[in-house]
Amino acid sequence: MSAIAAIMFCSCDDAGRLAKEVEGSWSGVPVKLVDESAASAMIIENYIFSVDSTGHSGDIVVGGMISTTFQMPQSNDEVQPFSLTGSAKSIIYGVWTAVDDDEINVSLSPESLSVTVDPDATELVANVVTGATAPELETMKPRIAQSIKNQLSAVLQLRYASIKHLDDVKVKGNVLKFEIGHDEYTFSRQGGVPQ
Repeated sequence: MSAIAAIMFCSCDDAGRLAKEVEGSWSGVPVKLVDESAASAMIIENYIFSVDSTGHSGDIVVGGMISTTFQMPQSNDEVQPFSLTGSAKSIIYGVWTAVDDDEINVSLSPESLSVTVDPDATELVANVVTGATAPELETMKPRIAQSIKNQLSAVLQLRYASIKHLDDVKVKGNVLKFEIGHDEYTFSRQGGVPQ
């Protein structure tokens, strides 16, 4: 019985140590979110881990800065083929638990996902070849911004639904590394180490 208790104590101790190491705000590098012939999007994510009274779990916030480029085919005689670039922000909330010295379980809440796109920050080019801008495209910006929001929301829902477990979690100085599935991620600490 004492051996089992010792193992459980060590596991909790390892989980608590990992939780203390990851606590805080971490910023990633650009990652491809969409990579298709007619559309592309890159996201830079920020993970914020807070630790609750258990000492090995807490809340998590994942924010994203997204840049997008879309090629739109000609829809009628009035609007020529055009491309657009835009930027968006995303945020989703959830909870996390360190289960040992290098594993974290994550549960992100799908209904908490929020994506915002600023129509004024959307740049439209009417003619992909010449780069000419058509005045009528300006009136389309709010509708296009909503379309971008809908597409990004769908992609992000799938992305965050797949994040259940962070494997091989390592903190070295101000660098955090972990794996999700077969993909490796590297983040750098933002601000100082929490006290």
